[in-house]
Parts: sequence; C-alpha cells; structure tokens
Amino acid sequence: MSYSETLVIPAGTTRVSPATKVLNLAYGTINEVIIIIPAGQAGLTRIQMYYHESQAFPRNMGAYYSGDDTIITFPARYPIHSEPLELVLVGWAPSATLAHSIVVEVGLVEESLLALSGFIVPVLPEGVL
Repeated sequence: MSYSETLVIPAGTTRVSPATKVLNLAYGTINEVIIIIPAGQAGLTRIQMYYHESQAFPRNMGAYYSGDDTIITFPARYPIHSEPLELVLVGWAPSATLAHSIVVEVGLVEESLLALSGFIVPVLPEGVL
C-alpha cells in the first residue's frame, strides 16, 4: 500500500516549534520512502520523520532532509508494529520568508497479525463461509 501526506511549513518556523503532520499507516513494514521537495525552497526547509518518540528517517539522529526541486527516494525496512500506527512529519524553516510544502510518500507492506503469529489463514472464495 502507498500512503502520502503533505507537510506545510509556515515561513519562519523554528526547530524548537516545528510544523507537524501525522501520516496514518497500517500494521506492516515500510519498504520505500519518497520525499518531494518542490522548487523554490532553496534548501531552507528541513524535515524529519518520527515513529513514536524516535527519529525514524533519516536514521542518524539529528539529521534532516533538505533540498530544492528535489526528489529523495530510498528503500527501507522499518516495522510499524505498535499503536499508534503513524509517522509524524516534523519540519522547520527559520530563514524562509514564505510557507513551503513537502510531500512524503511511504510504501508499506501490510502484514496480518494472524500471519505474523504463525497461524495460516485460508482465503475462501467470495460467498463461501
């Protein structure tokens, strides 16, 4: 499944009081991340993604993504296995004089709780009980 959200970062937003947006997900494993930073941002915007209270992307603590007319894409293997099933997008742009948007798209392989527990769940044809 694919999930997408747009984070709007108002002009002058600081790292201490960042803009945030929740990207709701399903139970599974993130297998791809795409970050779209439109033209005109001149490297002034910064974005990080958190799962629960831990920085999920980029993986090195304190780092962030930035750019201008940039698409950042990479494979991932990041489990989303406990509530809340969401990434929190966090962004700031203290030197920006205009609001900017960053789009985050996440590919996620959904996993059945029963399949993970070792049970085999048959898929029956429609109408068969």
